Amino acid sequence: MANAPYDVAVIGAGATGAALTVQLVRQLPAGRRVLLLGTPRETARGVAYGTTLPGHLLNVRAGRMSAIHDEPGHFVRWLVDAGWGGGDAAEIAEAYVPRTVYGSYLEDTLGRAVAAARKRVAVDTVAGTATGIERRDGIYRARLADGEVIEARALALCLGHGRPEFPIPAEAVDPAARERMIADPWNDRRMAAIGADDRVLMVGTGLTMIDQVLALSARGHRGAVVALSRRGFVPRAHCLARTEPYAIALPEGRLGAHALVRHVVAAARDTVDAGGDWRAVVDGLRPVTQDIWQRLDIADRRRFCRHVESLWSSVRHRMAPEVARRIAAARDDGLLEVRAGRIVTVKGSRDGLVAALRARGSRTVELARFDWIVNCSGTGRIVVDAAEGVLAPLVAAGLLAADRLRRGIAVTREGQVLGRDGTPTEALYALGPPGAGSLGEITAMPDIREQCAAAAGLMAATGRGRGAEPRSALVALPGG
Repeated sequence: MANAPYDVAVIGAGATGAALTVQLVRQLPAGRRVLLLGTPRETARGVAYGTTLPGHLLNVRAGRMSAIHDEPGHFVRWLVDAGWGGGDAAEIAEAYVPRTVYGSYLEDTLGRAVAAARKRVAVDTVAGTATGIERRDGIYRARLADGEVIEARALALCLGHGRPEFPIPAEAVDPAARERMIADPWNDRRMAAIGADDRVLMVGTGLTMIDQVLALSARGHRGAVVALSRRGFVPRAHCLARTEPYAIALPEGRLGAHALVRHVVAAARDTVDAGGDWRAVVDGLRPVTQDIWQRLDIADRRRFCRHVESLWSSVRHRMAPEVARRIAAARDDGLLEVRAGRIVTVKGSRDGLVAALRARGSRTVELARFDWIVNCSGTGRIVVDAAEGVLAPLVAAGLLAADRLRRGIAVTREGQVLGRDGTPTEALYALGPPGAGSLGEITAMPDIREQCAAAAGLMAATGRGRGAEPRSALVALPGG
């Protein structure tokens, strides 16, 4: 690598890092240099699109999954050109495509964008992992695991989701049980050791659970699976026919969590009574979800997370119809049981595990034997404190801080990182899932592609002055 600092270093080469890099080569002035840092396995795919199982489908129709914010038909055209699904664009736009195909699309889109811009904007793709990041004299320095140091005038953290962890107090788990508890089913090789007849407890009933049930089924698993979460909500299914989003009217000014729920529920009921579908109301909120989040004060955000989030996730992040059919069949056949409750303790035994389970609303504790316990409580979170190695120097310098919900990194809507004083840190960005605490929702590609385009625009404006202040001032969002 050259000794001169890069104009932008993108740390993390998954789906968000790829989407941002595509925007950077489109928007940066000529002569700029970009570094994309990540592991070959994650490049353009990350966890979500790194699966190779054909049964793992997108939970959004192909027509809404373009990675290019101003080319809504980009993904569908790519599928047509690839001869996927018979080549009928209208039918493909309505299809739920395998996630591995979408990963190939992102990888190809990234490669084509970099190649097309080669003479104008240079991109170095480097395999590696950052172990520490600091800023000196206006330059960001990232130290890699192999000891190499890279420098850049602007830095974009595309870290994806944090490391998954069991939502069980450490003191409630017998150390002898740990060898049969899988915290990260996407990366733990022990998933392959689950026997065909093994009894499995999955902690969580959302989309991660759905994915793992499908993965076990594909490997011939026929043992019982029990899925447990605090409220037992399972993702709902998309309609076979598309429903057009319906925008509801919300009161002006400050909005409380309880009032928000009342308005949404009332609108959904009215829509159903009029012969429509409640999904139209949920989908109508999608373009304004981040705006609504900004209207909730910190207390109401906490109330929403505590009382509403699990229900909202089940209706907002839905299953493809085919996936829903397979999950319903598994439940009907007794292969999957969904329960509402919590784990009290987990003990190891000579023939597996014994979990003490308490059903929601009950004082009775049931002892149940399992061969494995798999964490399906969702993706992890970025822990922002001095103990988080890669971010520690930035936190210590006050350049980066946790959002007020402590769910990730405090950011503006465009992804610019907020420092300890609540103001944007110059030329430092955190894009995608780490900003969910500040923005409410920033995990789906339609949201990520818009944020990446906006962030690239700010970096391009700054880059024209070679380190000057951004021309477009960013204001810290309330409650960030």
